[in-house]
Amino acid sequence: HPEHKPPPHKLAKARSPTRRAAPSGNALALRNDGYAAIGQRRYREGLTMLQEATLMGDAYAPMYIGQLFENGIGVPRDVGQASYCYGLAINRGNAAALTAFNRMRMNPY
Repeated sequence: HPEHKPPPHKLAKARSPTRRAAPSGNALALRNDGYAAIGQRRYREGLTMLQEATLMGDAYAPMYIGQLFENGIGVPRDVGQASYCYGLAINRGNAAALTAFNRMRMNPY
């Protein structure tokens, strides 16, 4: 009779898709460069870098974007957008964003 071979085992993926990857050094550099650009009034460039860092999972970049929208710095003032950005940062464990969010909710205008 022919030799019976068990089916090959498929290796489990090392990372489940629901787990957030830790921010890479690139996200940190983008956040820092974006923050510096904002300080130099290069708002569009700074916002773009902060948005890229946010997409990479950074916990502080969305808080900085929230501050821009809350205060209308380089962008039209938008409390709803600010709330959304603060929420992203809060969900990533940023306690400072929670403080900013609560302060804004007390004085939204």
